[in-house]
Amino acid sequence: MAFAYLMHGIALSLPFLCPDLGAPECGLDGGLMVEAGPVPHRLEPATMCLGQHDLSPAAMLFRGGRHSARFLVENGARITFSKNPRCDEALFVHHLLCPVMAGALWQRGSCVLHASSLLSPHGAVLVTGQSGAGKSTTVARLVMDGWPLQTDDISAIGAGASGVLEIQPGARAIQLDEQASASLGFDTRGLERHAWQRQKMSVPVPIADPRRGAPVVRIIFLQHAETFSVRTARGRDKLDLLLQAIYGPVLPDVIAGIDALLGRFLRDIEMVVIGRPPEQWTLEEVVEVIRDG
Repeated sequence: MAFAYLMHGIALSLPFLCPDLGAPECGLDGGLMVEAGPVPHRLEPATMCLGQHDLSPAAMLFRGGRHSARFLVENGARITFSKNPRCDEALFVHHLLCPVMAGALWQRGSCVLHASSLLSPHGAVLVTGQSGAGKSTTVARLVMDGWPLQTDDISAIGAGASGVLEIQPGARAIQLDEQASASLGFDTRGLERHAWQRQKMSVPVPIADPRRGAPVVRIIFLQHAETFSVRTARGRDKLDLLLQAIYGPVLPDVIAGIDALLGRFLRDIEMVVIGRPPEQWTLEEVVEVIRDG
């Protein structure tokens, strides 16, 4: 039996129920089919082999390790998985919805950023940046201010019908640790802590319309700094930061293939860089910059 979900604007057909995606829907055509089946240990021929990934122009093989599965993504239309005997179901779903889904989105022509996004009164605001700079906590704080979540961790951007850059809705929860959840007042009773994700939990939050894309109006890049700082990125600096936010690995030819999208980002979308001191939590200052624009 197949269950249909809408994620990143794609009808996703799964052979199992997935609570992380909410309730299954009726009347969705399977734009991306996910099924169990044989998956090789290596992709041959492969253009690039990097860590857990093997890549070619039309396929991606992802090795999730002994507690997950191997995944083969083909032409953005099919994902085949082969679970390992000691598979952790939560880790398996995380791999499917994050690095594996990112591979499928690249194959379908989206620009995929390692970013979360929220729906502000003016459009979608993306939050990305360096590891440990407070991206998830910042997003959760803005959700508390009434900005619905558009997607967590993966943001797939493409040109909408009118040509405006849009981001489609994705994940329905934010990954938070115990300290951040408690400080923000989230009820995490009964939520599973994941050792493979630094004891973070998948915390459900209010979401935007799961069927409607939103125009991208701003990108926030959080980074570590000695003092709190705010600046607008321009030119080469902006391009370098945008490339840092790419959810990869990605073949160079694929990046070259979205040069028009990257050009639109550089020309039309404001990028604000916020520096956060590592020894001082400046959440309210960060949120004020983002909220007040």
